[in-house]
Amino acid sequence: MIYNLLNTLVLLGSLQGFILGILLIRRKNARLPNRLLGALLGLIALASLNVYLNTQTWYNTLYFCKYFDALFPFMLPMTFGPLLFLYTRATLDPGFAVTRRDRLHVVPVLIDLIPYGFAWCVVLGFIPSHHGSAGRFIDTYNVYADIPRWLSITFYVFLSMRYARLYRTAPGYSWIRECLWVFAGFQAIWLVYLVPYILPKYTYWMLDHLAWYPLFLPLGVLTYWLGLKGYTMVYPRTSSVSGHLASLLIKAVEDGRLFLNPQLNLDQLAAGVGLSPKMVSAVLNQHLRKNFTEFINEYRVRAFQERIQTGHDNHLTIAGIASECGFNSQATFQRIFKQYTGLTPSAFRKTTQIRK
Repeated sequence: MIYNLLNTLVLLGSLQGFILGILLIRRKNARLPNRLLGALLGLIALASLNVYLNTQTWYNTLYFCKYFDALFPFMLPMTFGPLLFLYTRATLDPGFAVTRRDRLHVVPVLIDLIPYGFAWCVVLGFIPSHHGSAGRFIDTYNVYADIPRWLSITFYVFLSMRYARLYRTAPGYSWIRECLWVFAGFQAIWLVYLVPYILPKYTYWMLDHLAWYPLFLPLGVLTYWLGLKGYTMVYPRTSSVSGHLASLLIKAVEDGRLFLNPQLNLDQLAAGVGLSPKMVSAVLNQHLRKNFTEFINEYRVRAFQERIQTGHDNHLTIAGIASECGFNSQATFQRIFKQYTGLTPSAFRKTTQIRK
């Protein structure tokens, strides 16, 4: 009775994964994060369905189903980590697009495909099988293949967390952080199961007494939670995010007067606002229509003008004031100031003094 209930829960987890995955992919104006999350949920649902089917007597006794189970790639957990990482990037960076290089992340799925390829070779007669030796090989392979599978997902959870820290002020950061910690919790559960499972002495005992319920019941809950929250997420478009981040950059530079630091560079500014240098550069170029140097020098020129206009620094040389405003090269200052104002610094100072 209890096993029927547990099997039903696994099946429900699989069905909700398929339904939510399709809704995410097929929704109107589905964006890249929707499609990536939908693909992840679909693949998790496929694995859960395989676990459920293998608990059913009818499935294990039908000749066709035995072949179908061996030949159809139900289990592809090596894709979970890369999809989670790409989803993280697409959520935090609206301008992100999957490149050919990004697709290389799914190459390790070959680890999952080996037993299916082996089964096809046996069926087609390329590899002989004596007294169930092929089945034993596949079963043994899948036991130890769970080690790189666990390592892969754990690695990508860690990689995603590192990446997310570069976007601490991005609109989707809180959701991604929560999502990654939930996956980290699942990985901890899997590790507790995995350690005794890969020991030959306990492998079949665990399958006979615990089966896969300790993993796929939490995975069903994770699927339901991830799908519902992911479906209701509003992923901002590039323009709205750029406007938000541009305001954040301006506030950070003005409030902290970061431009007064002559050694300030793009990496330091990015670290100060919790964004990646690439994102800061993109926001400056696309939203403010200027590069990092132009953005900072504009503040430095304005600071110089304000100090000259107050008249409190008449005892200082132009070079001294420029240095305190963040310029570390007199020649650069002279060129930049004239470029912005049309006057030399000395001409601007004289004009200001005459007006007073």
